[in-house]
Amino acid sequence: MLLFGGLINFGVGVAFFFIACRQIQIAFSSKRWPTTAGKITASDFWSDSGAGPTKYAVSIGYEYIVAGHTFIGTEPRIGLNNARTGSRRAAQGLCRKYPVGSRVAVHYDPNDPRRSVVETGISIPVVLNLLVAIVFTVGGISMIVATLHLI
Repeated sequence: MLLFGGLINFGVGVAFFFIACRQIQIAFSSKRWPTTAGKITASDFWSDSGAGPTKYAVSIGYEYIVAGHTFIGTEPRIGLNNARTGSRRAAQGLCRKYPVGSRVAVHYDPNDPRRSVVETGISIPVVLNLLVAIVFTVGGISMIVATLHLI
């Protein structure tokens, strides 16, 4: 049973690792993406007081045009699509930073203009994904090694 759990943890960790690495690669490359003018079309936050402490979800939407085609973006920064925070102040701050109707510079992927951000670089959720990947991978390896020592 310990071996099975170790294999599952290891598999989940490796999957999270590849997802996090891809997000990091995109976040770094976003600094070199071309820009176009955009307009904030949605800026809202709401509370989610389900199980545990209250969390606040933030939704930012923006519209931009590339090569005559209109696109809609929802990710202010890689990993921040419908971001969640435990701080009402942080949620309000993000909405104040991007009020509806304001103009923004949109960085878009020249290979896929549907992918865009208004802030380049790595976000905290991307770093957290990498940390989760490391914890699951190391935990899985530890469980597998412990099982092999029991045999």
